[in-house]
Amino acid sequence: VNNGIVTITNGVTKVMLSNYSANSITMGVSSSTPPLRPQSDTLCRSGSLGPAKQYCTLPFADAALRFNVPTFYAGTSGVTSIRAIKSNDAGATKVCVPLLTGDQTLQFASSKVVSEASNAVPMVNSTSIAPSGNVKVAFNSDGVGQLTVQYPDAGVLRLDATFLKNDVTGTLKLTGSDTVAVIPKAIALQAQGQSGCSGSNDNTYAACPVYRKAGESFTLQARALNEQDQLTPGFATSNKAISWALLAPAAGGTGTFSPTAITLASGVANVTANWSEVGVIRLGVSNFVPYPAYQDELPQLETVLRWSVPIGRFVPWDYSLSNGFITPACNAFTYMSQPFASGFVLTARNLQKGTTENYKGAFAKGVAEMVAANALDGVARDKRITLSPSLSWASGIASVNQQSPLGLNTRFDRAASPEAPFATLSFGLKVDDKDGGNTLLANPNMNTAVAGTCSGSGCNAVLLGTQKLLYGRLQAGTAAGLASAPLAI
Repeated sequence: VNNGIVTITNGVTKVMLSNYSANSITMGVSSSTPPLRPQSDTLCRSGSLGPAKQYCTLPFADAALRFNVPTFYAGTSGVTSIRAIKSNDAGATKVCVPLLTGDQTLQFASSKVVSEASNAVPMVNSTSIAPSGNVKVAFNSDGVGQLTVQYPDAGVLRLDATFLKNDVTGTLKLTGSDTVAVIPKAIALQAQGQSGCSGSNDNTYAACPVYRKAGESFTLQARALNEQDQLTPGFATSNKAISWALLAPAAGGTGTFSPTAITLASGVANVTANWSEVGVIRLGVSNFVPYPAYQDELPQLETVLRWSVPIGRFVPWDYSLSNGFITPACNAFTYMSQPFASGFVLTARNLQKGTTENYKGAFAKGVAEMVAANALDGVARDKRITLSPSLSWASGIASVNQQSPLGLNTRFDRAASPEAPFATLSFGLKVDDKDGGNTLLANPNMNTAVAGTCSGSGCNAVLLGTQKLLYGRLQAGTAAGLASAPLAI
């Protein structure tokens, strides 16, 4: 091509070669601009077989077997034609003419160009090639036969065909070879230990069992599969993009998923993963071309995206309470059964302390309860609190401000009989996730049922504040009476 002069751009060029003589041609670089270093050599490789330089000499035969097996999915078949041809230069134009017709037996040999450790064996026309075998091929009058190649695993194979015949006319030896890519049908992803989860809307998905907390690690398992969903242990790949999609809540956000790519060896992978949000997701490996250097079809055949079964349900890691307050109704104290103001902000969070904005609607099940104890005496007086706050979750946050006269108020009810004032009645907040106790309050510092200070797991509430509670006040006045008699009070 172009008298053997080529231009290399960005380190690469592609050259078409042809030769019309039955001889061997050795390729090399005779000169270049800019010049090569004196010790530079031309290195050649056929696929990934053997060391470089072995294939710089190209043998051209005057007769050959020619075939090109297309890329196919592991567990299926690649069907192609094989031609037994001979060069013919009797005319003005050099052409190839048919050489074999009828039923013939060819010897095929196979080797693995790209493959992990695999015991899989290819078959040609239903004959195992392990590593060689005699294959029957029916050639038509044009010297064309059909080849059906089957392989259950993934990888790149080299197939070498030979036809040898000795008779009175002499010896005829034909050879041909092809490199064929066999690719996985899909990469299947699943979460280790995932129990069944299915649904059609937010309510049904929200009823799935709890799988993990938001931001908590889990093991993501990947398997490269053939057409029959069997493992392809000969397959390896690196840094293939992971796709993820939110199944529920429908109006939620996708959050952040880690990792964003996956690497497989021997057809499998186990990686540590986490998702930052609440809800149910599905995962898959995006479409990719497994062996781009060996797939000569256009467009190149891809391993297709296969979505996993629903993964979840994910719940918040914890609840964080902030801006908590109580305001005595009478500045320094509050009467029992007298409403007083209280408020707080609850935030549903992931492990990394980010807000889980999908905690809303059917997925937000947490309810709050105010609790009370006097001077840490270990006597829970929670049941005497009425008008406890009702939580309304929006994007992972529930904000409550029970402030008279604009809204509801908190009230600590009187007992059936008079009692001494509570000089230091502490009020706190508990949260029940209504989900089996998976999500707890962060940094609890109170337990009304524990005498004295609680610690660690012994705490189940967060202190909002302390105030003085009185039983009531007396109002005195005089009654009507005779001016000459003592006044009744």
